[in-house]
Amino acid sequence: VSRLALIMGRYLNEKGAGLDLNLLQSAALLHDLVRTRPKHAAEGAAIIEEHGYRAVADLVRDHMTHSKKSVNEPLTELDLLSLADMMIKGDQFVSLLERKALAIERFGDDHNLAAKINERFDRAIEIGKIIEDTTGLSIAAMWQKSEEEEQKSRERRIFLIRHGMNRQHAQPIFLGQTDLPLAPEGDAQAGEAARILWSHRPNATNIYCSDL
Repeated sequence: VSRLALIMGRYLNEKGAGLDLNLLQSAALLHDLVRTRPKHAAEGAAIIEEHGYRAVADLVRDHMTHSKKSVNEPLTELDLLSLADMMIKGDQFVSLLERKALAIERFGDDHNLAAKINERFDRAIEIGKIIEDTTGLSIAAMWQKSEEEEQKSRERRIFLIRHGMNRQHAQPIFLGQTDLPLAPEGDAQAGEAARILWSHRPNATNIYCSDL
């Protein structure tokens, strides 16, 4: 939830939304502090407020609602928190229509509750559309792009570079730790290795070599 809320917040801030991302992140990380309790939003907010974090507590208390009541009102941290909470199930991204279908399947027999579910999701869909119109990206595309960037950041490449050719390598002898000068071919190999490593800056973060 925190990740999706921040993704949307960053895109909106690029368009001048002026959202407090630190506040948003704090509330998103703590919004389900006591999730297993019946009134988890109010109880979690009370705990947070006891520790002096009133603004975070306010968001946690109301995270199942939206602050935006009309198209003329600006989006708030609460709107993003509530929307992100509805679009994340476990640690997986789900569309609002998917999440609505799950809620109706679970509570649809209660007509009053079903009406509230429809109202809440209709409001969420409106807010989602505003976010997408403002940023020029669908929320699903924002999430997918973040997934790809995170996957790329986890990738590691290891380059193994053997010692360059020295003047004795042509002979059938064991050299061990003997430090010998490079042959002209070895000089060229060392230069090529340096060029390749340089081309990968700044991602080539660690280089290990022998003492030769």
